[in-house]
Amino acid sequence: MIMFCDYCNKKFDKLIAEIKRTNHNFCSKYCKSKYYANGTDVFYGKYETDNNECMNFTGHLNNNGYGSIRYDGILMVAHRLSYLLAYGDIPKRKNVLHKCDNPKCINPKHLFIGTQKDNMHDMLKKGRSHWQKVKPLPKPPITKKRGGCNP
Repeated sequence: MIMFCDYCNKKFDKLIAEIKRTNHNFCSKYCKSKYYANGTDVFYGKYETDNNECMNFTGHLNNNGYGSIRYDGILMVAHRLSYLLAYGDIPKRKNVLHKCDNPKCINPKHLFIGTQKDNMHDMLKKGRSHWQKVKPLPKPPITKKRGGCNP
């Protein structure tokens, strides 16, 4: 049977017995590994939609709650990959921020580009900074000073 490789689009023969129940066909192990290395096929199957139209990433989450996935051999946060695939290149030194304030969300409609300064202002506005969560230490009781003269 004549097939077309899903990675390089090259024509190749495949025996009917070799055709597995998959949605993809590859002419070689190299093409299969390159296809899956970019992560797009795996990426788009790893989310669940909630009531806020957030597409919550169901793959690996890092310590800060952001999804992480390997794309073209590079480990990156899932929302950056979502923005990259939807809108193209992300300018150098720019962040991808969430309008929805949900670190698991990969919905491109909820993402926007901003500077690190924009990210910090957004964090403060939404009350997510770690110093806003820390309670100040109580003031020590006032005691009489030692030494010196007391009137």
